[in-house]
Amino acid sequence: MITVATAETDAGKAKRVATITVDAAPIRQAHKAAVKSSRESLLHAKHCGLLLIAAKKELEHGQWLPWLETQCKIQERTAQRYMKLAGGWDLLKKAKTDNVSDLSIGEALKAIHRMRVAEPNPDRDALRARVEADTRYAEVQALEVKAAEHEQEAKRLHAEARKLAKEIEQSFKMKKNTVH
Repeated sequence: MITVATAETDAGKAKRVATITVDAAPIRQAHKAAVKSSRESLLHAKHCGLLLIAAKKELEHGQWLPWLETQCKIQERTAQRYMKLAGGWDLLKKAKTDNVSDLSIGEALKAIHRMRVAEPNPDRDALRARVEADTRYAEVQALEVKAAEHEQEAKRLHAEARKLAKEIEQSFKMKKNTVH
């Protein structure tokens, strides 16, 4: 059975709303639980990341992956995502998002990545500048080598042209001498 009633919206305006026999309370509760679950999921992932970071620091080189597999039963990629989330949590809190806890783990990691790339980092910027300078220098060197190769080829072709011109000249001289 469907009936139509008038209800007040959040903005205080009257609005026609359909009412049905299905109770909306369980839907609202399920929605609240889903929202709470996603918020808790992000917080649990952050907490797991912090614990994984601490554990990794205690393990010697080469022990991390076997320990992770046998003791935690977590795939390496998942552990890396949790640790990145925990490591970037402060950046995430600085984000201009409405509510950090409304983000999925993937969205949170993307936001952290964007902020890290945008964040001033003199070491990273200096390294980038050095790599760009080295790349440009290598390109210049490659062009100089090509220019030298072309110059050598031009000299060779010029010498070949002079030799051919001499041969043609001698050929004409021989024809002149035989015609007279």
